[in-house]
Amino acid sequence: MGNRVSASTFGGTKAFYSLTETEHIAKKVAMEHEESRGRKVYDVHKQNLGHDVKSVNPQSGELRLIEGKGLAVPTGTILLSPNERRVAEDRPDCYRLYIVTNCAADPVMQEPVHNPASFDWREVSKVQHYWLNVNAMTKPMRVQDAPERYDV
Repeated sequence: MGNRVSASTFGGTKAFYSLTETEHIAKKVAMEHEESRGRKVYDVHKQNLGHDVKSVNPQSGELRLIEGKGLAVPTGTILLSPNERRVAEDRPDCYRLYIVTNCAADPVMQEPVHNPASFDWREVSKVQHYWLNVNAMTKPMRVQDAPERYDV
């Protein structure tokens, strides 16, 4: 996935975690949270379903589709993939967003977000190309009758 971030250390704590490290921690914390409530929990993150965890209440059959997002620090910005957003929109009844902050030190699970698609998400566009008008960096050549002479 190419999401490795080089890590430096401040006082024995990694300053940067890779996206995979923080997402793994967030998924683990979410799964432990659900299991502690007696739910059956399944790791489905490799199946590209738009969520990381499927959680089922064995008594009622209530389903939760959980996307775990981790941040190495206490606050920041999270992103949803188009697939995650689509599933959140299609299944507002059972889609949950579990945000785990401070993954680099002492992970803290924030209050689970029910129906995250109802929030005002901002679209992120990837840069495909850059453009520049040729006239912005060049000037037409001038034809001169005789080259300039320099005295040495």
